[in-house]
Formats: sequence, structure tokens, C-alpha cells
Amino acid sequence: ASAIFQAAAGRLPGGVKVKPIGTADYPTPARRPANSVMSCAKIRAVYGIEPDDWRREVSEIVDRLLSESSKTGE
Repeated sequence: ASAIFQAAAGRLPGGVKVKPIGTADYPTPARRPANSVMSCAKIRAVYGIEPDDWRREVSEIVDRLLSESSKTGE
């Protein structure tokens, strides 16, 4: 969420602040792992795919969404 709003900084009305919380502060019935970073090793090994950096992708998607919403007036 922080990365999304950072990518949209200055282009959304009202400004948004994201307050990060830890897993312990958001209890759910399912137990959550302490570190849930996904490994891309298998997709690299099996298919030869090198995933793009998610930070750049977030920025590109936010740019596209904001551009589309400005065209439709939303």
C-alpha cells in the first residue's frame, strides 16, 4: 500500500498516509508466516522467466490507472 500511494504522490486529492502495522496487530484466524516473501527461483529454473521488479511495475500500473481515470473524468 505504501508503494502504491508513493507512486501516486501529488496526483490524488486529499493526500493519503499509510500506517504500517505488524502481523500481530492484525489478527486473523489463519496463522501468517513471519516472512512471506515469495521465491521466484522455480519460475526462473523451469520457464526461464525473470520477473520484473515489482516497484517499477507498481509505478507503471499507477501511472496507467491515473491516466485512464483522467480520461474518463473519474
